[in-house]
Amino acid sequence: MRPGRRLAVFLALAVMAAAATAVVVAGDRIGLRADAGKAATPPIALPLLFRGRLEPVGGVHEIGAYGAAPTETLGRLDVAEGDRVAAGQVIARLASSERAAAALASAQAAVMVAERRLDNVRRPFKDAELEALRAAARARAAEFDLADRQQRRSETLHTRGVATLVDQDIKATEVRTARSRLREAEANLAAMEQVSATRIALEEAQLAEARARETEAREALALTLIRAPADGTVLAVRARAGQALAPPGRILDMADLTRLKVVAEVDERFVGRIRPGQKAALRLRGGDRSWPASVVRIGTRVELVTRPTTDAVTGLEARFVDVDLEPESLDGIPRVTGLEVIVRFDP
Repeated sequence: MRPGRRLAVFLALAVMAAAATAVVVAGDRIGLRADAGKAATPPIALPLLFRGRLEPVGGVHEIGAYGAAPTETLGRLDVAEGDRVAAGQVIARLASSERAAAALASAQAAVMVAERRLDNVRRPFKDAELEALRAAARARAAEFDLADRQQRRSETLHTRGVATLVDQDIKATEVRTARSRLREAEANLAAMEQVSATRIALEEAQLAEARARETEAREALALTLIRAPADGTVLAVRARAGQALAPPGRILDMADLTRLKVVAEVDERFVGRIRPGQKAALRLRGGDRSWPASVVRIGTRVELVTRPTTDAVTGLEARFVDVDLEPESLDGIPRVTGLEVIVRFDP
């Protein structure tokens, strides 16, 4: 090829390369403008769907004999799963309950004996006997009063010359005799009414000891009687009569199913889009009906999913935050704690 022709071909290729570069640069600029336009458009807020569960508002009570000895045995169970119980109701008894009841009865009898002994020390005789002694003292007082008046009258007669000295001596002797009898009667009455303060203090101390043992026995009996802490329903029975209660001695679970809430497991990436008072809709798995609800509390701790899930993206050990919702109505919702529901949060 001649030199002139080669130069012409080279120039043509250079022009084509420059044109291609211009097209690429222009395309890049068009793409940047397109991306800028997309960034300027606000994202569309879509509803959020999470799974949740039904829970009692007051939580689940785990009832057990937590203070019992490791060798303690459940003596009797007075309720079954599904039974309604009232606060304070005895729902189970330990095997040591009968022994504790007998100890309480013995302690109560000891208190009664101590009370009677103290009463006898303070009042050693019956009321009739005490009244007889008081009557005798009053009679001796009347005799002394009569003898004293007769002596004064004898002195008056002696002054007038009617009575002799012998009569006056006789009257004086009668007064002394009556005074001695009165003092004897008063002493006998005082001896029967008054008891040594030391003996009374001793009996009072013994009564206090008996009452303390009664209180101890009553508390020991109370530990063998398992009572419901609140109104509710028995959810599950963990032990049977005759079964040894290994620590912690759990016997049954119960909860108040009349007041339920929904706990939504919100993925931690979307917690920022949830706010108190936000409206939501609840739906049972496989059901078409929905129930309105509103957010009442947003958890402050991240949890890990530990139960099986069909979510292939998150799977087990996904991170979520509990969000409590209050349904406007529980009509038609099964009263089953832990029941899974689908929660749909409105934007």
